[in-house]
Amino acid sequence: MAQPYPISRETREEAIFLGDGGSSYGPFGLKIFDSADVLVCTKATGETVWTEQAVTVTKVSDEPFDEFSIAFASDVPNTTKIKVIGARVHERTAGLTQGVQLNSDALEKELTKQGIILQELARDRDRSIKMDFDAGGQGYKVSAGLAVGATLMLALGGVLVAGPNASDIQAAQGYAVAAQGYMTQAQAHAADADGFAVAAAASATTAAGYAASINPAQFAIKNNLPINVVSYGADNTGAVSSSAAFAAAYAACAAGGDIEVPAGSYTFATGISGTKSVNWVIRGDLALTAYNWSDILPGNVVNVGRRDMRNGVASSIFRRDEARSLGLVTTSSVDFHSLDIVDDAQVSGGGRKQGFVVYHRAKAGATGIIQTLCGQMIIEGQPGILAGGGHFVALQGGAYANVSSVNSDALFGLNTYAEIKANVTGYNNVTGGEFNTVINTGGAAAIRTGIQIPAGGQVRGTALDAAIAVGNLSDSGNPLWKYGLAFVSNYGANALASDSTAIYFDTQSITHVIDASLVTVSGALIKGKTTSLTETELYLGAAASGYALLSLANATQTNAGFALRTKGNGGYLLQGGSSNTLVQINGNSSAVNSLLLSGANTGAAPSVAVQGSDTNINLSLVTKGTGLLSITTGVALGTTSAGATRYFPAVYNGTSVNILCTLA
Repeated sequence: MAQPYPISRETREEAIFLGDGGSSYGPFGLKIFDSADVLVCTKATGETVWTEQAVTVTKVSDEPFDEFSIAFASDVPNTTKIKVIGARVHERTAGLTQGVQLNSDALEKELTKQGIILQELARDRDRSIKMDFDAGGQGYKVSAGLAVGATLMLALGGVLVAGPNASDIQAAQGYAVAAQGYMTQAQAHAADADGFAVAAAASATTAAGYAASINPAQFAIKNNLPINVVSYGADNTGAVSSSAAFAAAYAACAAGGDIEVPAGSYTFATGISGTKSVNWVIRGDLALTAYNWSDILPGNVVNVGRRDMRNGVASSIFRRDEARSLGLVTTSSVDFHSLDIVDDAQVSGGGRKQGFVVYHRAKAGATGIIQTLCGQMIIEGQPGILAGGGHFVALQGGAYANVSSVNSDALFGLNTYAEIKANVTGYNNVTGGEFNTVINTGGAAAIRTGIQIPAGGQVRGTALDAAIAVGNLSDSGNPLWKYGLAFVSNYGANALASDSTAIYFDTQSITHVIDASLVTVSGALIKGKTTSLTETELYLGAAASGYALLSLANATQTNAGFALRTKGNGGYLLQGGSSNTLVQINGNSSAVNSLLLSGANTGAAPSVAVQGSDTNINLSLVTKGTGLLSITTGVALGTTSAGATRYFPAVYNGTSVNILCTLA
């Protein structure tokens, strides 16, 4: 039978990996027929393109189709990326017939060689520039002689020719920014020259694309410059209301446009109303002490520079952005500020990818509460159009998996980390996360919790499924937690009150309250001041009388007792302090008759009786060996009917007899 050479469904490539400082790598899972079937490229740190490398390819064995290793001419640093792919150029060196019959071995090889070439073509197809399905089947041609840095433009006939140089385009953006700045300055200077009170007048001279002003010599290009409120009569001294001027600027601005509020102080008689979204760029101050700019202006408010905010909002040293929803009513989700990151970056070697990063560097002398990233949800109006429909969340993290993992990856909705570096001392508290829940005097809420962990979905974890899992980092030498759960008073007050319950279970149906079946316990399973429960014994502290107390005094039932139940024919053993047996009760799983011990009230005698399902039940007292039954203080004897003869009733060989007694 011919030797088959099966191939799996793959694209004939190894994942990108980093060098390790050596020159030899492999063997790889990719199989080849010839050493020429391998292409190796590298990309060093700082390089923008991959470079093909000449390497020595060595197959693992003499098998026609086998795995291989590679060797570079020199060592590869651990910062250089390496890519290994299959790259066979097809050839025919042998026929498929032997005499008048097919050579099955040659056929197997030929089919596999063609198969791996088709897989490599599929891989390279995915890396190529593709045409849309409705673009036609002719494709484009690239003109010869393109210079470095040239862009591509589509010319007639589907030819891509050289366009403007990329560096010139990049520089043009800077020219546009500079020109915009010059135009803004020119507008401001023109307004200042006329005493900054420039208002529109219907009778003034007009020109296409220009807005007329009181002074015909002053024109503002409407389509290219942001609108300046000063040009509409705003008073930046705060002496009079600027409501009308701001309203006029808002009316003149197109939706999505910018309105400049220069430095100065502004006061208002009324706020500006409207549903159009514009961008107010604020460099001035609001003279009204009870309001913020976002309370006065509709649209997005961008504060430049330090601003003292009202309504419990802290001051901004650098910049503050304010956005308003303008009374929007919708059933769709709304983002006030979105950052959409399309991530196709490949990071290896322990590197991290971070979507939004704030580096907050506290300098010497920092004190108080320093927060790097803070979300504050402030409810300032009566919430809710639906009962129970409002969930106000200050900070939420979500992680969603839309594709399966083959590498046992991890998914975290929220991850917090606190670390004291080596040899750094003096800190009192280091914690991965703190949750404060406060209801002040006069306030009320049905539920107050520090952490809520609702379960979701329809499937449990296959290895571990827990609301809280206390684990440990994998760092070598990392100390394990001393307490898994601690209720302490290290933070100025006790964690629990005198009427608190440490662990509370609402109405539930569960298998175990505490499962310690897989843990090795060197001390007690449960330990109190005078009691402890271990895997081998229950210890109860001594009561005042010298006995250990096991009490049901606080039971809710009027009459509460203890039931001790064994299994099978198991019995009971009462031992002394030296483990000597004092009382032994043998078990009998089929017993129907039993012994009843009863106490007595004053003047009555305690009793030892038998009870059970039989009509007549004897009481057997059995001694050992020649031992006798000793009753030290006497026994009450029965009498004859005449009352003269004393006798002791007994059973002899199954017959009831009366043993006569002589009184001493």
